[in-house]
Amino acid sequence: STAWAEELYFEGFEENHRTSGSNSYTAAAKTYGDWTLTYADAVTSGSPLTGTAHVIMRVAKSTTNSPSLVSNELLSDNVAVTKVSWNCKGNTAQTLKVSYSTNGNTWTEKYSANLTTSKTNKSFTLDNIPGPIYLKFVVSVASSTGSNRDANIDDITIEGTALSTEETYSVTLNQP
Repeated sequence: STAWAEELYFEGFEENHRTSGSNSYTAAAKTYGDWTLTYADAVTSGSPLTGTAHVIMRVAKSTTNSPSLVSNELLSDNVAVTKVSWNCKGNTAQTLKVSYSTNGNTWTEKYSANLTTSKTNKSFTLDNIPGPIYLKFVVSVASSTGSNRDANIDDITIEGTALSTEETYSVTLNQP
């Protein structure tokens, strides 16, 4: 059988975001769907990059805290991942690092660059990495300032191929 590259996973945070109360950008971890956020929140405020919601990762004023967005196990072991992409924007003094893992413990950094102030689609490719896969987004800064610095992440997409799960059966017929 032939495997075709396809979208295997998408998270735009339209269904998984804060629905009440104030936005919270503290060290207390919060979970929305498949994602755990620290110094970040999934919100409908702050001009979402696309749709109605996105993640805001905040480096608070007078700090150098490192906001993170880390996934639970995504996808099954019946896939081969070839590409990860997302939309982002922020402050040019912020560095976004994106890593992947196949076990949730050992991470491989695949992307590191300063953010820009306009929405940009970023991605990295993988060489048919077998699922499951975990993703981690971390924002860092070199020094503190007198104001909050927000990085926005949205539309996380994983592409690859679904591997065949066909099973072969052998049947023996006995004639009387």
